[in-house]
Formats: sequence, structure tokens, C-alpha cells
Amino acid sequence: MFNNVEYDTFWFFTLWIFNKFLIFEGVSPNKERYWKKIIYEEQRLRLLYLRLEKIDNLIKEIPF
Repeated sequence: MFNNVEYDTFWFFTLWIFNKFLIFEGVSPNKERYWKKIIYEEQRLRLLYLRLEKIDNLIKEIPF
């Protein structure tokens, strides 16, 4: 149906947000869903996410 499909995702440093919830905020993934927390607290997490996303984008440009 499609001649060409490309999909590119690289989330390495942006996943740090999940570690932040667990390590620094003490939020158990068994008691609270992180994806919901990200949606509800988007304003608070936006700056951190954008910074981490920039690092991820820079890493993507390095040829391995």
C-alpha cells in the first residue's frame, strides 16, 4: 500500500524522566502510572524534556 515508510525514534536521555520519578521523587511505578504523571504534569516537565530531547537529537547525529 505504501512505497516507502520511515520511522525514527531515539529516546535515550529523555527516558531519564522515568528515573527522576523513581529515584528523586520516590514515585513507585506499581502505584502510579508514569505516562499519566507526564500528561498531568506536562507544564512542570516540559523544560526538562526539551533539554533532554536536544541531547538525544545531538546523539542521533553521531555516526556509529
